[in-house]
Amino acid sequence: MSAFFKEADGIEFKIFSTTNAEDAVRIIETEKPQISILDYLFDDYSGDRRTGIELLIILKEQDETSKVIMISRESDHEVIDEALDLGADFFLSKENQLTAIGQLDMAIRALVARLD
Repeated sequence: MSAFFKEADGIEFKIFSTTNAEDAVRIIETEKPQISILDYLFDDYSGDRRTGIELLIILKEQDETSKVIMISRESDHEVIDEALDLGADFFLSKENQLTAIGQLDMAIRALVARLD
Protein backbone atom coordinates (compact mmCIF):
# COMPACT_ATOMS: atom_id res chain seq x y z
CA MET A 1 0.00 0.00 0.00
CA SER A 2 1.28 3.46 -0.78
CA ALA A 3 -0.02 6.96 -0.12
CA PHE A 4 1.02 10.41 -1.27
CA PHE A 5 -0.33 13.91 -1.58
CA LYS A 6 -0.84 15.70 -4.86
CA GLU A 7 -2.17 19.09 -5.88
CA ALA A 8 -3.90 19.71 -9.19
CA ASP A 9 -5.97 22.68 -10.28
CA GLY A 10 -5.71 24.12 -6.77
CA ILE A 11 -7.16 21.01 -5.13
CA GLU A 12 -5.11 18.80 -2.80
CA PHE A 13 -5.59 15.05 -3.04
CA LYS A 14 -4.46 12.22 -0.81
CA ILE A 15 -3.95 9.24 -3.08
CA PHE A 16 -3.78 5.63 -1.90
CA SER A 17 -2.75 2.72 -4.07
CA THR A 18 -2.93 -0.98 -3.32
CA THR A 19 -2.98 -4.23 -5.24
CA ASN A 20 -4.85 -6.31 -2.69
CA ALA A 21 -8.37 -6.31 -1.36
CA GLU A 22 -7.38 -6.50 2.31
CA ASP A 23 -5.49 -3.19 2.15
CA ALA A 24 -8.27 -1.67 0.05
CA VAL A 25 -10.84 -2.50 2.74
CA ARG A 26 -8.55 -1.01 5.40
CA ILE A 27 -8.23 2.20 3.35
CA ILE A 28 -12.00 2.36 2.85
CA GLU A 29 -12.66 1.91 6.57
CA THR A 30 -10.00 4.28 7.90
CA GLU A 31 -9.71 6.98 5.24
CA LYS A 32 -13.32 7.10 3.99
CA PRO A 33 -12.37 8.29 0.48
CA GLN A 34 -14.57 10.76 -1.35
CA ILE A 35 -13.54 9.37 -4.75
CA SER A 36 -12.33 5.83 -5.40
CA ILE A 37 -11.08 4.12 -8.52
CA LEU A 38 -11.64 0.38 -8.34
CA ASP A 39 -10.60 -2.33 -10.76
CA TYR A 40 -13.25 -4.99 -11.28
CA LEU A 41 -10.68 -7.75 -10.78
CA PHE A 42 -7.77 -7.41 -8.36
CA ASP A 43 -4.44 -8.99 -9.23
CA ASP A 44 -4.34 -10.13 -5.64
CA TYR A 45 -1.73 -12.76 -4.94
CA SER A 46 -2.69 -13.07 -1.27
CA GLY A 47 -5.53 -15.44 -2.09
CA ASP A 48 -8.21 -12.87 -1.25
CA ARG A 49 -10.67 -13.21 -4.11
CA ARG A 50 -12.87 -10.17 -3.54
CA THR A 51 -13.81 -8.20 -6.63
CA GLY A 52 -14.12 -4.49 -7.17
CA ILE A 53 -17.89 -5.02 -6.96
CA GLU A 54 -17.52 -6.26 -3.40
CA LEU A 55 -15.35 -3.26 -2.54
CA LEU A 56 -17.94 -0.98 -4.15
CA ILE A 57 -20.57 -2.43 -1.81
CA ILE A 58 -18.31 -1.82 1.21
CA LEU A 59 -17.64 1.75 0.07
CA LYS A 60 -21.32 2.52 -0.35
CA GLU A 61 -22.14 0.98 3.05
CA GLN A 62 -19.54 3.30 4.61
CA ASP A 63 -20.75 6.40 2.76
CA GLU A 64 -23.39 6.28 0.05
CA THR A 65 -22.24 9.68 -1.23
CA SER A 66 -18.73 8.36 -1.98
CA LYS A 67 -17.95 8.63 -5.71
CA VAL A 68 -16.68 5.54 -7.52
CA ILE A 69 -15.07 4.94 -10.88
CA MET A 70 -14.95 1.26 -11.81
CA ILE A 71 -12.38 0.22 -14.42
CA SER A 72 -12.00 -3.15 -16.09
CA ARG A 73 -11.08 -5.11 -19.16
CA GLU A 74 -14.46 -6.77 -18.58
CA SER A 75 -17.01 -5.66 -21.16
CA ASP A 76 -19.90 -7.91 -20.14
CA HIS A 77 -22.99 -5.72 -19.93
CA GLU A 78 -24.23 -7.61 -16.87
CA VAL A 79 -21.04 -6.68 -14.97
CA ILE A 80 -21.28 -3.06 -16.11
CA ASP A 81 -24.97 -2.86 -15.17
CA GLU A 82 -24.31 -4.42 -11.77
CA ALA A 83 -21.56 -1.90 -10.97
CA LEU A 84 -23.72 1.04 -12.04
CA ASP A 85 -26.78 -0.32 -10.19
CA LEU A 86 -24.69 -0.64 -7.02
CA GLY A 87 -23.66 3.00 -7.21
CA ALA A 88 -20.58 3.29 -9.41
CA ASP A 89 -20.61 6.70 -11.05
CA PHE A 90 -18.61 5.57 -14.08
CA PHE A 91 -17.57 2.24 -15.59
CA LEU A 92 -14.55 2.59 -17.87
CA SER A 93 -13.03 0.01 -20.18
CA LYS A 94 -9.28 -0.61 -20.14
CA GLU A 95 -9.35 -2.16 -23.61
CA ASN A 96 -7.70 0.86 -25.23
CA GLN A 97 -5.25 2.30 -22.69
CA LEU A 98 -4.87 5.64 -24.44
CA THR A 99 -8.62 6.19 -24.53
CA ALA A 100 -8.97 4.91 -20.96
CA ILE A 101 -6.51 7.50 -19.62
CA GLY A 102 -8.48 10.34 -21.22
CA GLN A 103 -11.78 8.93 -19.98
CA LEU A 104 -10.39 8.50 -16.47
CA ASP A 105 -9.17 12.11 -16.45
CA MET A 106 -12.62 13.36 -17.52
CA ALA A 107 -14.40 11.14 -14.97
CA ILE A 108 -12.19 12.34 -12.11
CA ARG A 109 -12.73 15.98 -13.07
CA ALA A 110 -16.50 15.44 -13.25
CA LEU A 111 -16.58 13.82 -9.81
CA VAL A 112 -14.37 16.51 -8.23
CA ALA A 113 -16.81 19.10 -9.57
CA ARG A 114 -19.68 17.21 -7.89
CA LEU A 115 -17.95 17.32 -4.49
CA ASP A 116 -18.67 21.02 -4.07
